[in-house]
Amino acid sequence: MEILKMKLNPIFYWQGKRGVALRVLRFFTALPFLVGAELLTSQALAEGIEIVSDGSGALFLDLQTSEGESYRLERSEDLESWLLVEAFVAESGTTRFDLASETEPAQGFFRVSQPLDPLQLALDENRSKWEAIGWKDYQLRIDVSEFIPQDVSQGIVTVEAGQVVDVELPLSTGEFPGFRFNYPHSVNGLFDRLQQALDRDPVSVRIAYHAEFGYPTEAFIDFDERIADEEAGFRVALLGATRIQNRLSFDLPNDPYTILSARVIGDSLELDLEYGGGCAAHHFSILDLMPGVFAESEPPRPVLGLRHDNNDDRCKALVRETRRFDLSPLLVSAVKVYGKPIPMVIELSASPNSQAELVSVLYTPSGSEEFVVRRATSQAWVGGVQGSGSGIDYHFSLVMLGDELPSFTELWIGQRRFDPRLQLPQGVDAASLGAGDTVTLVCNFRREPVFSGAPFESEIVDWRDVPEETEGPTYEGAALIRYENAGIPSEILVPSIESLPDLFFP
Repeated sequence: MEILKMKLNPIFYWQGKRGVALRVLRFFTALPFLVGAELLTSQALAEGIEIVSDGSGALFLDLQTSEGESYRLERSEDLESWLLVEAFVAESGTTRFDLASETEPAQGFFRVSQPLDPLQLALDENRSKWEAIGWKDYQLRIDVSEFIPQDVSQGIVTVEAGQVVDVELPLSTGEFPGFRFNYPHSVNGLFDRLQQALDRDPVSVRIAYHAEFGYPTEAFIDFDERIADEEAGFRVALLGATRIQNRLSFDLPNDPYTILSARVIGDSLELDLEYGGGCAAHHFSILDLMPGVFAESEPPRPVLGLRHDNNDDRCKALVRETRRFDLSPLLVSAVKVYGKPIPMVIELSASPNSQAELVSVLYTPSGSEEFVVRRATSQAWVGGVQGSGSGIDYHFSLVMLGDELPSFTELWIGQRRFDPRLQLPQGVDAASLGAGDTVTLVCNFRREPVFSGAPFESEIVDWRDVPEETEGPTYEGAALIRYENAGIPSEILVPSIESLPDLFFP
C-alpha cells in the first residue's frame, strides 16, 4: 500500500474512506490507509512520528516525546471540533497509542498538540477522572468567596441526569433583590467555568481536585492584580449521589454515623441520619455492592451499603439531617432479573463501629411497567413587563425501566389536558436511550392579561393555551401521564407535584 507524506495547510481536501491526520507541533502530516490491508512493519511519516503495524490488523502510533513533558491526543470527525482522547505526561522518549484494530478501525482524524500548561493538564486529567466515574445524579455544596452578600455565598446544588434541577440557599434569611447565587453549576459546569478562566490567562491561579472523584474542591483565580474585588473563588464538597450507584472502583471511607429512621416515599428512600461534626460538608452515598444480585428472601433483598465520608471534620457537634436516595436503579435490575418491577426489602446497617441494629423497610414500586416517576415539580412565574403575563411550568422526570421509548399522548393535571413535550438527557438521542436513563416531560400554561380601556383598569385572565376540561379522567393523584407502546395504551399516576419557589422576571 502506498503511504503518502505531505505538509498540509489548515484547510485542505483529503479523500479517503478511513484515515488519520496527525498534527505534531507546527505542521501536519497525513496517512491514508485501509485497515486489514498489508502494511509495512514500520514507516516513518515525519520526524518524531511513526506508524507501526504488528501484522495482525492492529495499528499503532509511536510519538517521539520528551520525558516529563505534557501532551494532548485529540480526535475529530470534521477537523473542526476536537475531542480529547488522552492528556498525558510522557514517561519516556517514545509514547505508543493503539489507533485501530480489526474490530475497532480508526476513523476520522487525530492530532497531538504542543505541550500543555500544567494547570491545563491537571484540569483535563481530573475532568476525565470525573467523567469516568459516570455519576449524573448528585448534590454539591458550593461555598463562594466573592464580593457578594453573605446569604447567597453558599448553595446546595441538585443535579439529575447531568442537569441542575434545584439550588437551595441554606444561609439565606431574607431576599436581596438584584443578587443571586453565582455558581449554580454541576461538576461539568464547574470544569467549564474553570476552563473559561484559564483561557483568560489570569495572573494568579490555585485549583485543588478530589483525589478519587476528580472534581474541583477549591479554586481561587485573580485576573488582574491591580483591581480589587474581582477575584473569584469557591470551595466544593460532593454531598453524595442522590441515586443508588454501582460499586465504585475505589473504596469510599465509612466514617461513623447512625440511621435514626428510614422510610420509603414513592420511589425514594429517606434516611434520618446522625453523625459528629458541624464544620464540613459530609458525603453520604448508597452503593449497590452486587448489581443485579438479590439475596433470597421474601421479598428479595438487594445487597446495599451506605458509605459516609466526614471530609476530615474535626468538630464535635451532633448533627442530624435527612438525605433522600432514588431507588429506580434497583427496579432496572429487578426487571432484568425477574422480568418486571417487584417489591423488595431495603436493608441497611449502621457504620461498622455502631451497635445499632439493621434498618429494614419494604419498597413497593409505583409508576408503571415501563417507567418510574422520579421527580415532579411545578414553578409559578410572573413577568414584570406590562402584558407579559404569568404562568406555571411543569417538569416530570421519568426513569426508563426498559429499552423502548414510547409515544407520550397526553398529560392531565387536575382537569386540564396538556400536550407534553419530551426532553432527552444532554448529548443523548432517542435511539441510544435504554433502561435506567431519565427522560423529562415538560408542559406549561400562561395567563395572558387582556385589558379593556386603559391598561390595568380592568383585567381578564384568559386560559387560552390550556382550557379547563369538564369531563377529564377520574384518578387519585396530582397528575396522569398517558402513552402508547407498540400500540398498547398505558398510563402513569403521579402521586404529588413539588412546588418550587416562584420566579419573578423584572
